[in-house]
Amino acid sequence: MGLPHAWLAKHPRFHLHFIPTASSWLNLVERWLRELTDKALRRGVFHSVPDLIEAAEAFLQAHNDDPKPFRLSRLDRRDLREGRTL
Repeated sequence: MGLPHAWLAKHPRFHLHFIPTASSWLNLVERWLRELTDKALRRGVFHSVPDLIEAAEAFLQAHNDDPKPFRLSRLDRRDLREGRTL
């Protein structure tokens, strides 16, 4: 048994989850978390964990009040010539 397995055996509350890096849904989750961080949490001043949670939940509520779908797409040269954007 290797060192990581021994450590995990001694700490049963930790679980490893292996997720393929090319999972498109995971990319969407990462993108949404980045948006949460950039628009609601970065440069914020939170004096407690409940303050941080309140800011995240307020962003979530505002996001859900005016939802916009994520579009997974890539622009090719023809789209750029025609002035299309994502």
